[in-house]
Amino acid sequence: MLSMHRALKQHLIHLLDEQGSGKLQLVFERALSLVRRAFPRGDELQAPTNHTWEACEARLPHVSSLQTIFESWTPQLKATMPFATLLADTGNHLWERGLVKQALGIMDTGEKVCEGLSHESEVHTVHANICAISSAVYLDIGFSGRHKALALVKKALELRQRRMRMLDENDKGTATDALQLANAWNDLGVILIQMGEYEKAVPSFDESLKLKNTWASEDIIPWHFGETYKNLAIVELSRRNFENARAYATRATSLSTRNMGEKTASTFKAKFVMATVLLNCNDLQASLLIHKEVLAGRREVMGERHQTTKDSFYALGAIYELRNKWDKAE
Repeated sequence: MLSMHRALKQHLIHLLDEQGSGKLQLVFERALSLVRRAFPRGDELQAPTNHTWEACEARLPHVSSLQTIFESWTPQLKATMPFATLLADTGNHLWERGLVKQALGIMDTGEKVCEGLSHESEVHTVHANICAISSAVYLDIGFSGRHKALALVKKALELRQRRMRMLDENDKGTATDALQLANAWNDLGVILIQMGEYEKAVPSFDESLKLKNTWASEDIIPWHFGETYKNLAIVELSRRNFENARAYATRATSLSTRNMGEKTASTFKAKFVMATVLLNCNDLQASLLIHKEVLAGRREVMGERHQTTKDSFYALGAIYELRNKWDKAE
């Protein structure tokens, strides 16, 4: 990867020698065009993109080079939409891989780029994407990141709402924009759950489902419906409505894993929630089997140090403790 990183820098230096230092913006945009074509585009509804991980990781050094150039070269480079979308797609990949520190750096630059494009209405969608990704990253940091995550997810929701109002005024509302707004409502509910505000989260999930049912169906966007049902399962657990929680979790697992593959982050997450619900329903054996399956998959795909892998280790330890198997719990 270092050789690829150096190759892009050498390419930029060569172009500068050829064009002259006064053509810095032109040189940057040419290099950006090359990287943008090579870096896989994210899903427009921000669904998981495990299938592009390998291609993304091969090109991360190139994105880092462009980020460094944008942040450090003088005169200051102008923000562009292609650069904003590249940073959003990169940040999403880094978050999925659990590379929190690197993701925050990319997202900080992304915010700066979007602010430089605030006069363009089209930037609202990309800016909201970046805010949504940043909020997820801060949420993964833990308790200290929750208030920042909440502020960012509210900003993403505001940007989505502003865009929908603008489109509706001109009778140009689209399913994509409406479903992105549905995602924003779901994201707000997720953070409220993480903050222990289970009942306050319910209206957000209701709004999300209303939009999804208006503009799509479970057959069209199964993963997105599954995400909200999964969150409602957690709400039902907080209410101690265990059978309702089991029903939501079962439905969520079926939808969230459809067309996603057995060894994907999305599938692991859905099954983890299912196992957690089963544990609360006192079905320890079924919960144990699923948690063991998820842990094995996460160790293989996500790695030993990924936060979700650690979550699986903890869950298994808790079950072994309940079964008085102290040696395995440790």
